[in-house]
Amino acid sequence: MRALLMVLIAALAAQGQSATRSTAELLPRKVIVGTVMLSPSRLSKDLKTRLAELGQTIDRVAAQSRKQYGRNPDLVVLPETIVAPVDALPFAGPVETAFAAMAREYHSYVVVPMMLAEDGRKFNAAILLDRQGKVAGIYRKVHIAVTTGSDSLEDGTTPGKSVPVFECDFGKLGIQICFDMEYDYGWRDLARQGADLVVWPSASPQTGMPAARARRYGYYIVSSPPRNNASVFEPTGKITAQIQIGRAHV
Repeated sequence: MRALLMVLIAALAAQGQSATRSTAELLPRKVIVGTVMLSPSRLSKDLKTRLAELGQTIDRVAAQSRKQYGRNPDLVVLPETIVAPVDALPFAGPVETAFAAMAREYHSYVVVPMMLAEDGRKFNAAILLDRQGKVAGIYRKVHIAVTTGSDSLEDGTTPGKSVPVFECDFGKLGIQICFDMEYDYGWRDLARQGADLVVWPSASPQTGMPAARARRYGYYIVSSPPRNNASVFEPTGKITAQIQIGRAHV
């Protein structure tokens, strides 16, 4: 298994209703965020083994964070559908047990993307766990792509209906997933709700549009894709930190 890791410090500033804001009188909050670039195809198809491999990935993020910054990360982000890329699974059970234990061990928020089986439907979702391993919120992907060569939306996936912002102890967190990048209003709604940081688990490694979204709405964006790069975009639109294939940097 190959995973490239990154840990960074982001100075987040509180946001108002406008996309343009002054942060001159606000103190920065140092937040350590870890993201990985990892393809689902590199992980075992056996769920127990797969969860163990993802646990080892988070172990490595935490170890790198302690080495570089002297403490565990505040937030760990994983790529789109990394837990269950094909068959939808319930979160309750082995998946929740595994990730809740990791969140508690490192006292970190964790974003867990998976195909989620819920109430007889399937969602492309990202579950946010808090530092105690409890579910702080769930984002269900709103903009579902049509599967190539098929008439179904991601093999029968149900679109989500809302774009919430989650209150974390380090600031307000938004989540968008992959194809959500193509539609502005979700990103705009996150800004209106005061998001400081938006995480973007995705199958796409693109950088142009995330940079534009960060610049337009004045928040940080952290991507976690399976290939090419994982990037951190600051509110100016600049890529402030990045990992690439063959180049793992802190």
